[in-house]
Amino acid sequence: MRYRIISSILLSLIMLNAIQTLAAQPSVTINPTNPSPQSTLTFTVALSEENILGAWLEIQECNGNKGICYPKQNLSMEEKSPGTYQLSVTLQHSDATYMQYTIKLDTPNGWEEYFKETKVTLSQGNNGGSSNNKNNAPGFEIIGLIAASVIITMLLRRRR
Repeated sequence: MRYRIISSILLSLIMLNAIQTLAAQPSVTINPTNPSPQSTLTFTVALSEENILGAWLEIQECNGNKGICYPKQNLSMEEKSPGTYQLSVTLQHSDATYMQYTIKLDTPNGWEEYFKETKVTLSQGNNGGSSNNKNNAPGFEIIGLIAASVIITMLLRRRR
């Protein structure tokens, strides 16, 4: 009986801690939602806690094709209203294929990190110089033509 009471109390404390952690989780919005290399992004962080001493954005641009990441930038966010922090940042690298960010909050209990290295794929706006905004890779139409030719050839050989 004693163990049931103790285990019930411990379970309740764990659940309360989990609920408090979920309530303290900030939300992040990025505008535009589909950024491209060298575009200007606005990060907005909304917090439910009001005892935040400051917010920082750690951002890093990477080129997944080359397997490289450029140095991280650690930028201070401006408090727009109580519980809301905002920062506009311009991406620097034209060959970046994705970026990753982490939100860092300075609290009375120390530093807390959220959305650690969250990856955002960058849209490649110019599409290789094409202006029709289609995502078709040039030359792949030939695959359908070859497949059709092989099928027709096989059908004609069966008729003989």
